[in-house]
Amino acid sequence: MTQIFFEGNGIVSLGAVSKEEDLRRPCRFFINAPPGDGRCDVCGRHMSELTPFGGPGDPLVGDFTGEKLVKTFRIDFPYPDEIQEVMRRAKQEDIDYDSCLLAYYSEDERKKLQEIYDTWMERYYQVSKSWECRDCIVLDTLEYFEKRTQRYQGQRNE
Repeated sequence: MTQIFFEGNGIVSLGAVSKEEDLRRPCRFFINAPPGDGRCDVCGRHMSELTPFGGPGDPLVGDFTGEKLVKTFRIDFPYPDEIQEVMRRAKQEDIDYDSCLLAYYSEDERKKLQEIYDTWMERYYQVSKSWECRDCIVLDTLEYFEKRTQRYQGQRNE
């Protein structure tokens, strides 16, 4: 069942959609509208191709039973390459980002990485809605941008 956060005075905000009809709700204004083409913002698969979310904990906390796309919020721009490298290393070593910095980088390297990160935060940190299927919503930030890049590179090559 489609989750509605707000509906009134011609304004609608949805949290999840289970059927295509909900993409075309009669309203004057959609807040963080779902994709009009019914596709996952990450992998690009259409709602008709998606496996619905299961009950609570499948794969998200909360009950999204039967939903095909769920609204979440993601950063708009990937981290700088240097920061992504630290994140990959931390994931590979199964430790958090800060522990990775302390374990594998000198004080000078940590300082430089912090400057790169701070500059990125000042210039590029922005969050927007993303309508995602059950396979994509569980991706971490690095996997999310890798999958989106693959999708959009594939569209340019067609």
